[in-house]
Amino acid sequence: MSRAKATNVTKEPKEPKRYECLNSECGFISNRTKSIKFPGITFGCCFKCRGKIKEREEWLTWLYEQRERIRKDAIENHGGMIIGRKIN
Repeated sequence: MSRAKATNVTKEPKEPKRYECLNSECGFISNRTKSIKFPGITFGCCFKCRGKIKEREEWLTWLYEQRERIRKDAIENHGGMIIGRKIN
């Protein structure tokens, strides 16, 4: 038996990478971080060079779009309920 592959199925775009290294020589872009732990506080740092990181604008935009899409879907299809709570 052969399985037919669906050709008109739309895939959601992949999640963009979350973090960007602020070190000008490194500039590594990844979802991974390393943690530097001190008593009472933990810092995230670049996985490659251990430099400072920031969240990328592309990832933040993607996150807000996903939240809005889920909220609209809940309003349209589930009577405005997400995990048993009324939204909007």
